Amino acid sequence: MKGRYGSSAPIWMSAIALVLLVVMSASAVAQTGRIVGKVTDAKSGEPLAFANVVILGTSPLLGAMTLNDGTYTIVGVPVGTYTLKAMMMGYTAVEKPGVAVNAAQTTDASFKLEETVVGRTQEIVVEAEIPQVNVTSSDVRQRVSSEQLKELPVDDVVSAVALKSGIVKTGDELHVRGGRSQEVQMQIDGVP
Repeated sequence: MKGRYGSSAPIWMSAIALVLLVVMSASAVAQTGRIVGKVTDAKSGEPLAFANVVILGTSPLLGAMTLNDGTYTIVGVPVGTYTLKAMMMGYTAVEKPGVAVNAAQTTDASFKLEETVVGRTQEIVVEAEIPQVNVTSSDVRQRVSSEQLKELPVDDVVSAVALKSGIVKTGDELHVRGGRSQEVQMQIDGVP
């Protein structure tokens, strides 16, 4: 069926519709801009990698994370005036109000962050006295009180002595630090 304009009318109308669609899409894209900048350490001037920069008041929240060189780019920002916030763990967050975004333009917003202490714990002071070790003496003394002896799983004094470090019980003999039983002297209340 031929229309009023002949057989080429549907193609002609499709071409006009396509042109209008492209123009409308371009104008919609032109209603946004982008924000770029750099986040650095305020004291050293070094770039801060992985800091977050967000545009407060946008829904969904628009933002970006800085790269290794401290730079960031936020694209598709609607035209308007915004407050930006830069933050990173170990640094004080900084807000920058009045950042204007114009259609199809790039706005620069850089930040300098200052180091801060994230949190403090209560200071704990531990004091103790350790008896000095006499490095010139070769004797080793180990004492067991009567209360400790009552709690040990032993039946006689020899078994109690065998529980101490460096002492091995073989049969009825005690070997102390590699010495044989005839080289060992045991004293109970100072009596051999």
